[in-house]
Amino acid sequence: SRFEEVLKINPDNKEMYLYIGQANSMLGNSRKAITALDQYKLSTTDPLVLNEINQYIEQLKKTN
Repeated sequence: SRFEEVLKINPDNKEMYLYIGQANSMLGNSRKAITALDQYKLSTTDPLVLNEINQYIEQLKKTN
């Protein structure tokens, strides 16, 4: 995907993992979405963001 290409060019752009997760979620690929969101979680220490991402992951696990 284009987001993955951006990561190849600029691996420090961790926000791309969020976009990859959202795109895969919309395409129905929960496993890839969860993997990307787990990577995104490593880029933040903000408890509110982590909570939102964890909730999103839990929703994806239920639909998988």
